[in-house]
Amino acid sequence: MTSFVVQGNEWIDRMSETLFTYERLQGEVLLEAAEPSGREQVCEKGFCLPTL
Repeated sequence: MTSFVVQGNEWIDRMSETLFTYERLQGEVLLEAAEPSGREQVCEKGFCLPTL
C-alpha cells in the first residue's frame, strides 16, 4: 500500500511540473503573438507549442 501512495505522489508531482511548464509556454506564445520575433514555436523541457 505504501509504494502505491508514493508512486501516486510522484505521478502527481510530474503532472504538476508538466502543467506549470505548459502554462509558461502558453505565456510565451501570447508574448510572441503580441510582439512577434519570427519564432514558429516555443519549447521548454521537450514540450513545444506553435506560435500564433
